[in-house]
Formats: sequence, structure tokens, C-alpha cells
Amino acid sequence: MDMDIAVALFVYNRPKHTEVVLKGLKENGVSELYVFIDGLKDKQHEKDHQQVNALIKEINWCTTYVVRQPQNIGLAISIITGVTRLTETHEAVIVLEDDCVPKEGFVSFMKKALHYYEDVPEVMHVSGFGLPLKKKYTNADVYFSPYPCSWGWGTWSKTWRSCDFNNEEAYRHLLNNEIEIYKFTAPGEAFKDFLQFQLDGKINSWLIRWYHHIFSQNGRCVWLYDSLIENQGFDGTGSIMLHLTAITRTLRLRLRCRNPNLRRTLFIIKV
Repeated sequence: MDMDIAVALFVYNRPKHTEVVLKGLKENGVSELYVFIDGLKDKQHEKDHQQVNALIKEINWCTTYVVRQPQNIGLAISIITGVTRLTETHEAVIVLEDDCVPKEGFVSFMKKALHYYEDVPEVMHVSGFGLPLKKKYTNADVYFSPYPCSWGWGTWSKTWRSCDFNNEEAYRHLLNNEIEIYKFTAPGEAFKDFLQFQLDGKINSWLIRWYHHIFSQNGRCVWLYDSLIENQGFDGTGSIMLHLTAITRTLRLRLRCRNPNLRRTLFIIKV
């Protein structure tokens, strides 16, 4: 039985980026697209914001459902509220932002992976992106990490709805526990700082809160060896939590995984 999976795109004021992402989604054969356009934040963004709106209106290759925010709410709230809204009517959601260009086979891989891991409770997040690893650790096309990637990702509605994105008491408890900090920072030392910044109001990140939830459930995240996403957000037009310059130098992607070799064994590697 096919799973009811929504494909969502979150945009704001980057028309050139949005145009490339839309081209990729068209080439992936997307038939329905949910677009969330954040409201205008600054008058100087107005021209680009209008161009993004115009691009969305011009889509004629699929059915679109567009949510336009009357005011600017920021990316974190946009993602949390937008994905939550889609989980009310769909079994799973695939999410793209305007700097994540989907390559051929991305949507197909995401749908297959979401179906394949649907009944594996430890798997809470699937990404179509992959780090340029020098070594392949499994025979499958995927590997597992404790940390979720936000560059072309998906999850199940039941998994997303189980997350409390305002669980500040739990964040404080973790940050006051050295053993938990050690475990939490296994994917990277900076993550405890990001969680503290979230508590202090210095950043507003849906991703660090989502990671905390996955961590608290001892969850796992699927990553690809051969990435089906190219991130074009390193040009200074947006904000990326981690500036992974090594990735930008090696994003010449080999387009495999049209019939992905998946695995259920929860094998974790440290990058």
C-alpha cells in the first residue's frame, strides 16, 4: 500500500535559488507540491520576495498548495508549523528549503526509504543528502547517524508529532549532565553550544530541537553515501548553522540509488 507523503518547499526571498530547486522538483516528477512562503521581513527584500511569489504562481507542471504568511515568522517557526500542518493530513513529509537542489532520483529515494523504515521505530529521520566520506562503511547505499540532516529530508507524521519543540526543561537537564553532554556531542562538539544558544534566545533553530528529540529517544537518522542533494546556500544569501566548506568543494554528485540498497541493521558511524 502506497504511503501518503507530502512534498513541501519552504521559501522566502531567493528567486534564483528557488528557480533551481523548482526545476529539480519538476525533473523528479513531483505531482503535488506544498509551498510555504514566509512573510516580508525587511523592505529591502521586497523585490526578491515578489519574484519568489511570482515563480510559485507560474508553476504549471504540478498541483500546488501555497501558504503565504502575512508576516515574517522566520525559518524555525515556518518549518515547525508547516510540517506540523502537513502531518495532520499525510502519513509522512519530505521537506526542502530553497537552497537544497534535488538531483534525479531524490524524491523516489525518499519515498522508498520512508516506506522501508516506516516500522523501524529507531529510525526517525531520512535525508537525501550525504557527506563526502572517503570510506564506505556498509554494503548498503545508506548509513545511520544520531544527527539529522536538514538538507532535503523527511520523516513520518507520528514521529514529528511526538516532538515537543518547547521542551526547555529537558534542554536544561541535558546541559547540566556531563554524561549526557558527552553523548549529545558525539556528532560534533558544537551541538551543546547550539542548544544553549537556543535556550538563551541567541538563535531560533528547529533543527537543534529536533535533534534533541531524536537523541532523547535514542533515535537514528538515515544518510546517503552518494548525495542526491546539492546545497547552494553557501553564497551568503541565507544562514546555515554549520559552514561545511569541505562539502562545497566535493559536491559533484554521482547519481545512483535509483533502486537504493537499504538496510535495517542500525549501524552507526562517526564522521
